[in-house]
Amino acid sequence: QMQLTEGEVRGLLWSRSPFIRCAGHMYIRLGMHHERYWELMADSLMDDEEFLAFPTRNEKMTVGQYVENLLTKDKYCEMSVPRLPVAQRKAINKRMVFYGQFRKRYAANMEVLDRYKEPGVKVEICTQDGEWLVGE
Repeated sequence: QMQLTEGEVRGLLWSRSPFIRCAGHMYIRLGMHHERYWELMADSLMDDEEFLAFPTRNEKMTVGQYVENLLTKDKYCEMSVPRLPVAQRKAINKRMVFYGQFRKRYAANMEVLDRYKEPGVKVEICTQDGEWLVGE
């Protein structure tokens, strides 16, 4: 039985290679306690690097989409992954509702990034509860 330290897992998640980052997420999903999933995986939901996840299917996806699938589905390819308790699944699904919108806003903001160099620019942030707040 191979067991990685938390530092080793985080090292996988911050690798330059999308394949290694995804392997780290798979390790979390298969080998760590479900209460740690969101804490360890949520930051990667916005990872927009594309990679060929399944070369035989010629199926490209982003690392963020890969992580979303690991968090929300009960199967990886044809392999069953550990089931989440109902309360945990509901909490994750509630948070996941926002990520489609987050990704669209992120892509739009990246196109006009220069706008945010000036101080005093109005921005919106979303709290964990889904409430949008205005700030500068």
